[in-house]
Amino acid sequence: MIVNFSSMKFLAKITPTMVMYELVDGELSLINYLNQFTMEVGTNSYLLKGKTNLILNEKSFIYKIMSFVSSSLCFKDITTNYHLEVADMAAKKVNIEVHVTKDKLEILDVEVTN
Repeated sequence: MIVNFSSMKFLAKITPTMVMYELVDGELSLINYLNQFTMEVGTNSYLLKGKTNLILNEKSFIYKIMSFVSSSLCFKDITTNYHLEVADMAAKKVNIEVHVTKDKLEILDVEVTN
């Protein structure tokens, strides 16, 4: 799907294991969102794992607003790796891992198991 906003284009691509959105001004990518994931469903288990990236160009409107509001909010690349697993539904065994980095600086690392 392509939508034109004067000189800008909004690109989208969706597959069973990937979602991608991009806002492009001419040849310049202003915003790029990518979510890649896999799902496995068993008779007594469930697994969802993947990686999400949001990349902002310094010339994008959103980046400029975040820079104006607070430098701590500002980022060029935020990445999330996640692993959500119900290992045994009957025993209610759950494994959750979430790792978030902002411009290569780890800002969140959570692991929950029971």
